Amino acid sequence: MQWTTPYSCDTTAEVGVDNCIEVEGNTYSVPHQFVGKRVDVHLTPYNIEIFYRGTQISCHPRLWGTNKRLEDFAHLPEYLVDDTHPVTDGEMLEWASTIGGNVHKLIKRLLSSGIDEEERRRTCLSILNLSNFRFHDIMDSAAGLAISNNVLSREGFLKILNSITLPEPF
Repeated sequence: MQWTTPYSCDTTAEVGVDNCIEVEGNTYSVPHQFVGKRVDVHLTPYNIEIFYRGTQISCHPRLWGTNKRLEDFAHLPEYLVDDTHPVTDGEMLEWASTIGGNVHKLIKRLLSSGIDEEERRRTCLSILNLSNFRFHDIMDSAAGLAISNNVLSREGFLKILNSITLPEPF
């Protein structure tokens, strides 16, 4: 077997708004409180160890190949996994309307789609959570593009959102 990287190597990555990092074309989760932080990554043939300021914050089995995703639900914010008070569809729609009309339409479309219920709710909450880190008008523009292109995944929405450039300051 030939390794794509040396036996052991180190790199850095920035934690995205979905509380994940991308390493060698694969995605790994880290605890949500590290969103926006730069982390150190240590790779071995079997594990990916993630550190923040010298303290290990996550460890996953190393994925081989590309476009694979490994997420630990314990890394999500509590409100996304709190079974004692799950966010209702109505609460998600209300939250979406505070961001923008297109976001409301997108969340409404997602909630009525044929996607598996758990994945549908998680996608909606992931998109809504982005409003804590992004301008609402940019999110609303991205939602409009997602609707017109029938994009119903958080990865697709993030791709659209990241493609929108902010206007230059005067």
